Amino acid sequence: MAEIAGHRGLAASTVWGHIAQAIEESLLDYREIKEITAEQSEAITDAWLALPEEEQSRLKPLYEILNGEFEYHILRCVIAGLRREAEQAE
Repeated sequence: MAEIAGHRGLAASTVWGHIAQAIEESLLDYREIKEITAEQSEAITDAWLALPEEEQSRLKPLYEILNGEFEYHILRCVIAGLRREAEQAE
């Protein structure tokens, strides 16, 4: 991701933000991102579902329950995908 960001003159966090937005808009499935393994996705999903609903809208409680094991951009992408799936199920 850093290489892509460098070529475009952007910060890596900006590129990850664009990826999260694409996931939210169903343009990309977070499971297709090679930086996110199935095991990581499962751990993040389980932790997110264990949070009280009022804390599910923020990344910090999730980051903390996972003991900082995952970077925020990974959390953001997985949660964007989970929210999108929930919206589509309604």
